[in-house]
Amino acid sequence: MDFREYENLEASLVVTRDKWAFKVGITTHCKWSHLQYIKKTLLAVGEYNAVKATCFGMLLDVYPQGFFCAGLLQNIMQRRITEPDAMEHEFWFAIGKIKARFSKREFCLVTGLKFGPMTDVFSRLYKLVPGGIHSRYWKGKNVKLLTVLKRFQKGKFEQSGDATKIALVLLANNILFGQDYRRCVTLWLLMLVEDIEAWNAFPWDHYVWRLTADYLLRGFEVPPVTSEKPKLFRYNLYGFVWAIQLMLPNVFHFPFLIIFY
Repeated sequence: MDFREYENLEASLVVTRDKWAFKVGITTHCKWSHLQYIKKTLLAVGEYNAVKATCFGMLLDVYPQGFFCAGLLQNIMQRRITEPDAMEHEFWFAIGKIKARFSKREFCLVTGLKFGPMTDVFSRLYKLVPGGIHSRYWKGKNVKLLTVLKRFQKGKFEQSGDATKIALVLLANNILFGQDYRRCVTLWLLMLVEDIEAWNAFPWDHYVWRLTADYLLRGFEVPPVTSEKPKLFRYNLYGFVWAIQLMLPNVFHFPFLIIFY
């Protein structure tokens, strides 16, 4: 994370300090807890090493416990500032007496995924792959993430490699995309996963970073100031917003509490 001296804090705040005092409840949908089910099933069917060898392999090393600190994210987002030289999808925050950047560079350090030229796979007309997992398990119909997870947990697969493909879809949708498990699986994933080489070559960090940045900008809200007693203000965040929390202990060289000055 890039740090710079910062003097004019109040003038550049996106949300003025007088609007900071409100209770908030943030719901994130990144399901780290699903890792324990994914790893357990992969080990049971002998396909753990196959997933480990893919571009998502490092996700299997994450300890799947822990809690997302919504208050920490809220405090950071409240301190977002405008930066004249900021690139597209780049965040700047006033932290104490300095300003800090959170961009695709820092995001890449957290995820370990790759950037690169974006393909058009997610914007193409979806075509059901004959003999693919979508055709064989769900007859080409829309399928919810929870349904896919439950099917995966049963550990019974029709062909070798099916567990790997379904695990990759779950890792993408449930963790990196941070989608609500009540939603349907992103269709282009079911097409892309049939070609593991293409899956590994896809610029996942580029796509997930843009997705996460968009959700942060759209999801973070500040309620209007009223004379009424403040109520708990709730909103949802999608994408891999865990990246901000995972980044802090490794990048910031001072205690978290400094941001709550």
